[in-house]
Amino acid sequence: MKRWVSILAFVLVGLVCAPAVLAQQGEVTITSPQATTTVSGMVDVTGTVNPNGLPTSVYFRWGTRTDDLANETATQNVGSGNANLAFWAELAGLQPDTTYFFQALAVNGSNVVPGSVLSFHTLPVTPTVTTLATTNVSVANAVLPGTVNPNGTPT
Repeated sequence: MKRWVSILAFVLVGLVCAPAVLAQQGEVTITSPQATTTVSGMVDVTGTVNPNGLPTSVYFRWGTRTDDLANETATQNVGSGNANLAFWAELAGLQPDTTYFFQALAVNGSNVVPGSVLSFHTLPVTPTVTTLATTNVSVANAVLPGTVNPNGTPT
């Protein structure tokens, strides 16, 4: 009897990806429906997996090139149940305004099934503005000081 492991990977990132069917290898399949926005420098990757009675673990890998997904999340053992189980990982230390590529993987017995490589774009850094106390207030005038830190972006 064929056994299937299904994974739905959601990545909270800078754009929405269209539904895609990920690669199949052996008897394990993965699907990935979308990616959505999160904060700059950090992305939460979430998904669900159904081990279909077989011991299964999952993880994500990511990088700035499709041919070099050198970063990996910790492997999560999701057990061997027959129900959909949620899993997630946090990708931290990401550079602002950068395109990253990611991939969900399922490990089931001797099968390691890589999903399609999808992408997301991190949010840019924005300038920081600080308003200071008003000074030299008179009937006709006032000084309204403030500071701007461009944080490396044109302002």
